[in-house]
Amino acid sequence: MKSLFLGLICLISLNANALIVNDSREDIFSLLKTFDLLNIPIIVPSQIDKDLAYNNDNNKISPGELVLLTHDKIDSNNFTCLFRSSNSNKWVSQNEYRKEFSLPTQACINSAKECLITIIDLGLNSETNKALMAISNAVPPGTEFRCLSYSGGFEATIID
Repeated sequence: MKSLFLGLICLISLNANALIVNDSREDIFSLLKTFDLLNIPIIVPSQIDKDLAYNNDNNKISPGELVLLTHDKIDSNNFTCLFRSSNSNKWVSQNEYRKEFSLPTQACINSAKECLITIIDLGLNSETNKALMAISNAVPPGTEFRCLSYSGGFEATIID
């Protein structure tokens, strides 16, 4: 049944070496409804607006959004995401980045490890090249982050 989903729902086309972002409110609602119909539980963090009000359909990652990512190096179950420190230009943990901007712990979406962005498990195998990502609305625009997994990773910038 999971394979059927992958064959029927193609929200964005694959493009090797490029990170494709789908932040269309309509597409994300459709995706969540499809998972619900297939009895695949998707747990969206409570900090993400239930109406997806921040999703602006610009195909970029913005604060407060729930986005579907497609990339040839996505393993949706095993990500570690780091942020580029504006103080030292080094990659730091999400919690360190939160402290750098004096953001309260309430800004965290999931845990200190996955404070400002989190990859939501889609309950699919790791060969789908797709991941659902939630972004805290407290993340400042212009923030650069890097997500790594066993199969590779990607870099992106959060824009307004």
